[in-house]
Amino acid sequence: MFFLLRAAFWLSLVIIFLPADRQASGDAPSVNAFQAISAAHDAFSDFSQFCTRNPDTCVTGGAALQVFGEKVRTGVKMISSAFGNHSKASSGGAQTAGNGTLTPDDLKPVWHDPAKGNAAT
Repeated sequence: MFFLLRAAFWLSLVIIFLPADRQASGDAPSVNAFQAISAAHDAFSDFSQFCTRNPDTCVTGGAALQVFGEKVRTGVKMISSAFGNHSKASSGGAQTAGNGTLTPDDLKPVWHDPAKGNAAT
């Protein structure tokens, strides 16, 4: 999500500094880059006071984000269990090497004698 916010910010910054087509804009008011940045600063400072003016909305939004986070965690657990990934890594612990998915042939070491140059069976 933060990638989208950063991308929108940088794209907006590039668009602000692009020259406008004066013939296509017609009677549109002229705004330079400094006025646009000042307006963005004013909008941000107004937005930062939103929770002061509407505390109930912020409490409800925080609760909604908490429920959303719990649903994301549940979804990740469901997906990992559907793919048979029952290791401790998904629950935050250290992952164990042997979780019962290897056959005895898989566990045999591949060894070769460096003097002979061929693999032993």
